Amino acid sequence: MAKTGDENLTPMMRQYRSIKETCGDAILMFRSGDVRKGL
Repeated sequence: MAKTGDENLTPMMRQYRSIKETCGDAILMFRSGDVRKGL
């Protein structure tokens, strides 16, 4: 059971990490005002 759970979580955690990093970058850009300039 534990191994199956780890196998299911690994790819999801990778996606979550990549999404979290992207969101973090977007927030930093928004705070610095780069997003408004881009729009």
